[in-house]
Parts: sequence; C-alpha cells; structure tokens
Amino acid sequence: MKGLTTYLKARKNVADNGPILYSRVSVSRNLVGYNFGQTISTQDKKKILSLVKITASNIDEFSHFAFFDLRRLNQLERELLVESNIITRTMVSKVTGKGVFIKLKDNGSNTISSVMVNEDDHFKIQALTPGLGLYEGHKNVIGLEKQLESKLSFCFDRDLGYLTACPTMVGSGFEASVLVHLPSLVMSFKINDLIKRLNQLNCTLQGYHLEGSEVLGNLFLVSKESSLKNNDIDTVEEMVAICLNIIEEENLQTEALIKDTPISVADNIYRSYGVLEYAQLLSFDEAIELLSMVLLGKKLKILYNLKEFDFYQVINIIGNSYIRSYFGNKDDTEDQVDAIRADILRKEILKGND
Repeated sequence: MKGLTTYLKARKNVADNGPILYSRVSVSRNLVGYNFGQTISTQDKKKILSLVKITASNIDEFSHFAFFDLRRLNQLERELLVESNIITRTMVSKVTGKGVFIKLKDNGSNTISSVMVNEDDHFKIQALTPGLGLYEGHKNVIGLEKQLESKLSFCFDRDLGYLTACPTMVGSGFEASVLVHLPSLVMSFKINDLIKRLNQLNCTLQGYHLEGSEVLGNLFLVSKESSLKNNDIDTVEEMVAICLNIIEEENLQTEALIKDTPISVADNIYRSYGVLEYAQLLSFDEAIELLSMVLLGKKLKILYNLKEFDFYQVINIIGNSYIRSYFGNKDDTEDQVDAIRADILRKEILKGND
C-alpha cells in the first residue's frame, strides 16, 4: 500500500478541475456457471478469484496491475482503499474470496484503474479520473472488459443483455458518476432546483463521504446507470452534457456571489478560515466543511492568503486511514489523527505554513 499513499500524496496540482472533482465509470460482469449476488457461496468466490488470477496472468495489460487479496490486507490497508474510492465499502465486508487489481496510472494520466473481484458481481471494472474524465474512463474500462471477455464467458441474455446482481444494472452493467463541489449553488439556495432537474433525468444524488450520507462540504455524488434502452456510450454522453450544465450553473452563481456576497456567506467563510488557521484538532467531516468554505472564499476573492490546491487531492490525504498510513502509525488515537489532520491542512492550504 505504500505505493498508493505515495501516489496520492504526489498527485498534486494536476489541474483546476472546477466543480467536477472526479469522474468514475464502471461495468459489472458475471461468469457463466456460478451464482452471483447474495446467493454465491464462499467456495465459489475462492474458485472465481483463483480463475481470475490465472486469466489475468495471460493478459498483457494486467502486467501493469498490482493484485491484492483482501483477506491478506490488514484493516487499515482495506480502509485506505475504500477512502481512496478504489474499492467499494461492499468489498471490505466478508473479505474471503475477494481481491482487487489496481493500476495507479494509465499512459501518464492520473486515472486509477481497478478490477474488483467478487463485489456484488463477479467483476466490477472501474476507472477513477480527476475532473471531467468520463470519456477517458469509459475507454479505459471497456478496453479492460473486452480483454477479460476474450478469455472468459460472461452471463449474457439475447433480450436483456448482460446479467447483473442489481436489476437496474441489467443490460450494459454500466454506471457513470461524478463528484461535484457546489458551494455557490448551496449558498444561493439554488441547489434544490438542480436536484429536481437531475431527478427528472434519472440521476441518483448522494452525499459525500460515505455513500448515502448526508451532504458534507457541499459535495454531491451524481450517478447515472445505463438502462435496457440506453447503452454505455449514450450514458456517458448524457452525463457529460449534465456535467457541463452543472458547471455552468455553479459558475453563474459564483459570479453572482462575487458581485453581491451576503454578509452571512462572508461570515461563514471568515469563520472557516479562522478555525482552519488555529484549530488544533479537526475531524474529517469538519475538515471537509472548512475546505469547502475556504475554497469558496478564494473563488469569491475574499481570501488571499491561500496556496493553490487541488480539493480532491487534499481530501485523499486527510482521511483517517491515509494519515495513519503515511503521517502517523496504525495505533494513533483519534485525537492524534485529528491533530495531524489540522497540521496537514495548514501546510497544504495556508501560505507561510511550510
């Protein structure tokens, strides 16, 4: 896992990704001859994991991937993978027979590719790309899927398409999502209008950091699945159009707030800056809230004593597991982790704190 912690720390100032912090695309597949979903046995999971390892060893592309058997990783290492969005929370429950292939970079880009084995489906092939990288992620994921399908038989129905554990995924098994930071829409009370429109477009909206959580730090995970009527490329094109609209609306509201910043918004920003500068202990949730408001203050040209920083990269390095893996040790108490996090944020965000 040291390679992962080093990579996340080094992935700094990759670009100003604006409201779109990252894009994630995935396809789910299942092997012929095995149950999947809740009905699969532990023994079959072990067989599939062994089969996949042998198959991957005969595919050139997988020579660039590192393989991890989740049962052989400790709890801290598993949590680090979850915090980094490389594997899902489902993967760290009942880890016997589960594994993941990880490729940290793809042709010099910052895309992280992963192939989860025995999540809900036998395969969840995923690409995680900074900013609006849905096309890049789609190309990456479909390329991996086709290489695996050339060696393995996936469950496919002539009328329904690919069969998956989740009924809504049947067809292409494809999902696209983006993490968006929308402080201006939230502060101007326009966010509910956007949420209504996204629901009408059959998009799923979740809070951050944990799936299904309440909204944290003005961050939203917007997801869309392919249906029986829409294939994966149609879904990507729809999501890109939706993202461009979200970016436009957030930027318009930012411009409006620059012209006329309500005193309540300015007060929130200054208070957040003060806490960030002087707090000795910061929880992860509080840190995300502060980062959101400080970044808004920078965009509104209210705050100036700030470094250039990549919001998503900072999120990656202030999680509990990352701090214990990279800056502290696995036995650090909650207060020790919170103290390290507060210090990291000052060094990463505030000028003169190197």
